[in-house]
Amino acid sequence: MTSAIKRQNTPAPTMTADGTLLVYYITNLIVMQRYEDSLKILESQQSQEQEPLCQANLRRLHAYALYRSTQNTARDVKAKIEEAGKLFGSCKSTHGQALCAWALGFLYYSHKEQFVYKHLNSEAKVLDAASAKLEEAIKLYAAGHHFAGQSYCHQLLQYIKVKNKESVRRWRVTGVYSIRTTSGCRRACGHRSSRTGSTPAS
Repeated sequence: MTSAIKRQNTPAPTMTADGTLLVYYITNLIVMQRYEDSLKILESQQSQEQEPLCQANLRRLHAYALYRSTQNTARDVKAKIEEAGKLFGSCKSTHGQALCAWALGFLYYSHKEQFVYKHLNSEAKVLDAASAKLEEAIKLYAAGHHFAGQSYCHQLLQYIKVKNKESVRRWRVTGVYSIRTTSGCRRACGHRSSRTGSTPAS
């Protein structure tokens, strides 16, 4: 992240005309809420040779189309966002990396019950991970002087802080802490992979 911020004075990377047209077309499909059509094209493009910046934007759009589709889990979306972030990093696109960091922070926050596993064994830890991603996004946005992006991150961070304070206050009054643990979240989220082979989307 530090190296990305130090590159703030380098010229912004650009796409070829063909790559720009492809990204523009798929973006229009998503704006029209034709998510299944956009997913078909995005999946067909995975085997095609594309410039790195075009690939990064296609992965980013793929993540959003998956997010809007009810047939996918938040972890599917997370995988595409992480792929996009790495590609944006290879292209030295600080703005692209900031978009992905923000998206991961938002995803952790909005679908926290799906990420309670392994080292993130409670919703509280998932929210901490969300906050860390948003803090990273703020620094990347600041490097590019993107004030709106910084504002979005600060707003979401405030929501997370309020939610944690409310949970602590409720625990002090009732003795019940609303942030659920791993086993509770797996039940609430319907984690039955051993029987169904899948996890339902939220």
